[in-house]
Parts: sequence; C-alpha cells; structure tokens
Amino acid sequence: MLNKEMNNLGVMGFVTFEKLPDVNSEDVIAASLRWQREFLKPMEGMGFHCLLGNLNGGFADLIFGTDRSAFERMNELFPSAPSSAAMMKLLDRESISMRSAELLKKDFSIPVSFSCVEAGFMRAVKPGQLMPEDVVHASETLERDYLEAYANTQGHFVGTTEENSYCEVTFGQTLGQTREICFGYEAAKPCSDFLDLFDKPSFEFDFWFPLA
Repeated sequence: MLNKEMNNLGVMGFVTFEKLPDVNSEDVIAASLRWQREFLKPMEGMGFHCLLGNLNGGFADLIFGTDRSAFERMNELFPSAPSSAAMMKLLDRESISMRSAELLKKDFSIPVSFSCVEAGFMRAVKPGQLMPEDVVHASETLERDYLEAYANTQGHFVGTTEENSYCEVTFGQTLGQTREICFGYEAAKPCSDFLDLFDKPSFEFDFWFPLA
C-alpha cells in the first residue's frame, strides 16, 4: 500500500479487473507492488494506491490524487512504464473497467487503518434535479446519525463520477462488519433518505479488502 498521507486528495480512480486464467494471484500482487513503487510513488500529485481483492476473486486498483491533472499525467506515462507492461500482461484486458470520481468531501485523507473498502456507484433518481450539495448534505447526515455510531467505520465520502452519477465509499475495520452495517441502510432513516436520492436499479457496489 502506498500512502503519502496527503490531506488534499480530490480525485479517486477505481479500476476493476480480473487476471488471466493461467496467472497466479501471487504474481498479480507482486506486479502491483512493483508498479506501486516504481511508477506511482515518485509521481507528483498521486497520494495513495492499494490493490484490492473481493470475495469473487476479482481485483481493483484504488488510487487517490490531488486533482485531474495528476491523473492525466499518470495516464500519459502509464503505457511507457516497464512496470505497467509487466502488470498488464497478467490481466484479462476485456475485464478492465475504469471509473474516476471527484470527491465532494473537503480535506479528505485516507484512514490510518482499514481492512475493507465498500465502493458503490449509482445514478440520480431525478437527473438534472439532484445537486451535488444535496448529496453532500444527505451524506453528512448519514455519517452523523448512522455510520459514526459504529467503531468499525474508519472513513466515508461521496463523489461525482459523471453528470447525474455519484459514488459512495466507506472504509471499515473488517469486511464482515462493513457488510453488516451497509446492508442495514434500508432499516435506518438517515440511510434510506440518502438511498432515495438515487435510482435503485443503477446501484453497483461491492466489498473489497487490501492485498498490496
């Protein structure tokens, strides 16, 4: 895991992928660590990276940077980096799905300790009418009146992914507790008020744990 302990992170990258059938997971982890150390660590504006895994055997890169220009620079240099090529040859390229989000939480910093990341993506139930400030207000209420009651909760934020689309990310101490808390949203009013802002069929979310 790479964590430069920045408190001015403004953009998240979230890339999911699967390995080729004949590739060992251990090789993906080793290649990710090399890419993290050789490529991302020296790069200005990139503050965090973690390779994640899920219970279905999938992988995800969770990356945070200061702004869009930092990600543009990373994308520009990615193809020519030897560590990128070493990583890419292990992956099923058709499985790669890339998302990015601008954080709506000011002065966000990565929690010191966590072992689960819940990442959810969704669209507004009323496109063109839901404003980012409405999502922020509902998110802050959810945090104050629900998530902060659990010691498991280590961090939480919402962000915009594209027009009328948003993400919600929660950092937790354990995967089991984080799942339990998140699946309790429907029964808690601060959570249901938040969920009602979004189109239920559009929800995509999963629970991930750090690998590298």
